Amino acid sequence: SQAATPAFIVQDMGTKGQGAVAARKIKKGELIHREKPVISVRIVRNVEEFAAWSKEIETALDKCDEQSRSLFWELADVHAEQQSLKTAVGIIRTNGLPAEMEDGIERLNIYAEASRFN
Repeated sequence: SQAATPAFIVQDMGTKGQGAVAARKIKKGELIHREKPVISVRIVRNVEEFAAWSKEIETALDKCDEQSRSLFWELADVHAEQQSLKTAVGIIRTNGLPAEMEDGIERLNIYAEASRFN
């Protein structure tokens, strides 16, 4: 049945890292995924605030378990000239999905799978 078949798979996308790809036809309005964020940080758009933002992201990562931190650092950073030069801010800017939290603050969330939908 369609419900038993996953809606998507995460696969290697070559130089772009891993990405989510539809595994079957998805119906309009169908819920295909639900997960809690690995980390959630406020949105920062001003480049002058990136150094402080980087510290906030690192603090959030310090609260994560090793598996979650590893998953975070596996995500792509399109702002790095080389993947070996990835930054926490670059990973958030590349993979963060916007969410308005209950406190009304706009945040960027990183998810284990959903962040690969970009």
